[in-house]
Amino acid sequence: MLDRGQHQGMGLLKRQPASGLRLAAVAQAPDAQALHALWLLCQQLQQLGYPTLVLDGCASESEHSPGLAQLLQAGALPVAPQPGDGASIAVLPAARGLRQLPLDAAMPLAPLQPLLRSYAVVLLHAPVPQLSALLQPHSIVPLVLAAPGTSGTQQAYRHIKHLHLHAALPSLVCALVAGDSPAQERQARTQITTLQRCAADYLGLTQRGLVLRVQSPQDLQRLALQLLENASTITAAASPLPPYYPRQAAAIPAFVRSH
Repeated sequence: MLDRGQHQGMGLLKRQPASGLRLAAVAQAPDAQALHALWLLCQQLQQLGYPTLVLDGCASESEHSPGLAQLLQAGALPVAPQPGDGASIAVLPAARGLRQLPLDAAMPLAPLQPLLRSYAVVLLHAPVPQLSALLQPHSIVPLVLAAPGTSGTQQAYRHIKHLHLHAALPSLVCALVAGDSPAQERQARTQITTLQRCAADYLGLTQRGLVLRVQSPQDLQRLALQLLENASTITAAASPLPPYYPRQAAAIPAFVRSH
């Protein structure tokens, strides 16, 4: 488990650059329970004072649901609702847009900074192969949510292996406990132990792992803070795009999805 207490969050608040955009990453949620946990984590980030946008690389843009691809092309979207509050999450479809980012650039995610700078945190939710191509230059440690059971353990291990072999990226793997059953928590801890042993035996890795009790606000807050610790900050100076101008503020996208 992560360290308890409020001091960690206070330190993060003090360190956050005023003009910086924090980029965090979560591998594609394996099931509905993991997706629910992801939304709860985003709500925690917003309650901690970090306006959060999810770039959903698992959802494709369209004419009726414009997203990152249209934003990169035009610099704005035709509709710009207000950012989400603590009970709703701002989500932007991004499957095509993420593929348009310059993978051969020193910082492939830098073009996002001037476009999304009204947010404090942008969370990339995408398939592992796409994340591995984008994250390595930024030293972002992605979160891998493991589904329960043998198949969930095997899938999580494949994600850990892919990130390690293809991008030399460490990851944080998380097993979920949906209820308050001690048996479920024991199974989740066993799953983490199995993944850590396999990572050590077959990949030579010291794999970081934790158990998240989804119904525990304390666990959710600690994992949200860990996401911030594992994120990378891009400032305006790092972005190759033109400077941000105040007149563009009304065009900043924020599709709000209530959850």
